[in-house]
Amino acid sequence: MNIRDYLVKMGYTLISEEYYKKMKTWESWYKGFFEQFHRYSIYNGTDTITRTRASMNSAKMGCEYWANLLWNQDCYITVDSSNIKQSLSKRILKTFKRDNDNASQILINVVLEHNKFNSQFNSMCEKAFATGVGGIVVHDNTIDFVEYSGIHPLSYKNGQVESCAFSTVFSHIKHGTCIYLMIHVKQDNKKYKVSNKFFKLDNDNITEFTKEEFKSMKVQESFETNTKRFTILKPNIANNVDSNNPLRS
Repeated sequence: MNIRDYLVKMGYTLISEEYYKKMKTWESWYKGFFEQFHRYSIYNGTDTITRTRASMNSAKMGCEYWANLLWNQDCYITVDSSNIKQSLSKRILKTFKRDNDNASQILINVVLEHNKFNSQFNSMCEKAFATGVGGIVVHDNTIDFVEYSGIHPLSYKNGQVESCAFSTVFSHIKHGTCIYLMIHVKQDNKKYKVSNKFFKLDNDNITEFTKEEFKSMKVQESFETNTKRFTILKPNIANNVDSNNPLRS
């Protein structure tokens, strides 16, 4: 059983697995080697031999440039001051010197620095442009950056994902390779119910943590929040593969 099987067993309907195969193909181009194109055979007059085409990694370069336009060293996140006279984030952080003493701004700066946001977000944008989608999940002071294979939309409307499950792989000193599954479901009252689950990963099979093992992770099993704690990153282009798919604009 894998994460998709687990979510289906819980009663959720997931988008077609075939679409993930397409994203895997786009990822291959991003990495600079697509088997059906870069590997080919020729007859040299005596034998049929296999050859590999050279690659300039143009797909990766294009995604790098695209991501750098969106997030670079000149970009920063600001929080408006409660004092209306000094609003617009202390007049845009005192005209670019960025020395804002707003408590909220200082807290956000600490959280972003702790999560290496500048480099991680740029990297996530690059990968999202390569495969068509990426995800960011926030829990308290921690930010998780999730690649396409770990994003599982559960409900969507007008191309916007409303409920979603996210899975990330991590290494645990005691349990080895594990998966952290975060399920964010929008309720009828507009609030979000967030459920956290952990699994041990053995090849392609997963085993859910016992209650005692879960307690050792020091994470709430489930809770409600008034705000949406995830966002989906995707290129602002039309999806010419599947127009109804929420994993790409």
